[in-house]
Amino acid sequence: MRGHTVRIALAAEGALLLAGDEVDICLQVGEGCRLEVVEPAGTVAYDMRGGAASWRVAVDVETGGEVVWSGQPLVVAGSADVTRALTVTLAGTVTARLREVVVLGRAREEGGRIRQSTAVADDGHPIHREDLDLDGTHPWGGCARHLARHRHGERAWATSTRHTAAGGGPPSRPRVGGHHRQDLRRACPSRLLGRGFLLLPGEQSAWHRVRSAELWFLHRGRLELTLGGEAASPVSEMGDARPEQQVLGLDLRGGERPQLLVPPNHWQSARPVDDEVCLVSCVVVPGFDFADFTLA
Repeated sequence: MRGHTVRIALAAEGALLLAGDEVDICLQVGEGCRLEVVEPAGTVAYDMRGGAASWRVAVDVETGGEVVWSGQPLVVAGSADVTRALTVTLAGTVTARLREVVVLGRAREEGGRIRQSTAVADDGHPIHREDLDLDGTHPWGGCARHLARHRHGERAWATSTRHTAAGGGPPSRPRVGGHHRQDLRRACPSRLLGRGFLLLPGEQSAWHRVRSAELWFLHRGRLELTLGGEAASPVSEMGDARPEQQVLGLDLRGGERPQLLVPPNHWQSARPVDDEVCLVSCVVVPGFDFADFTLA
């Protein structure tokens, strides 16, 4: 019903997840409605002894809608093998806030394996993609090693397409070009946007630039940030102009900085300096918009 708030609770009738279970949850939030999803208790993926189970959630939110889901822990017991997927489709002016918690193993237990993916799209454009492969039986291999000795992982994210103009006035005329398309409801970006990045050893981001200024913050490791100017294409080591390299780190006497500013419209590329995972976050002002993003 339009303009109404609905609160639903997910309660299992029996034990789950067991080997062979396939749980599919589909939620649709209508225009102008608000949905709150409540989990009265956590879920345990029990020993599966060679079997596997899946848990898939699809959420569709129509314009003016809002969805809030603060999930309880999913405990992956020893010998469990779980595939969990979350797909969120947004349309128009919407808000979504979701939280997921994973615990590898019960008390005094290593824990099993979980492959977890999240995909969020806004008006057909992907805005968030995350894939995790955690295995409690090999805590020092794969992505699980980045949890160190912690068996509890939690992630929460929120997105809103209720954008307002910087001066509080009506949205500006949308810009249409390339493969990007916007409508009047989403024409003007928000005032700022923050996002986090986890870069693994050996990874390097492709050359790209955004129309807004971008401020990088270091949380773990060391990051080499290469700036390639603001010409039509990034400068290379072979040309007359050379790319500028800066290190995001804590060795202040050595010239490193815990935060770095990338000016608007400047090409940039990033990679971890050491053989260690690097965790950083960025704040973009004005807020990031895919129409302002260019990939070399």
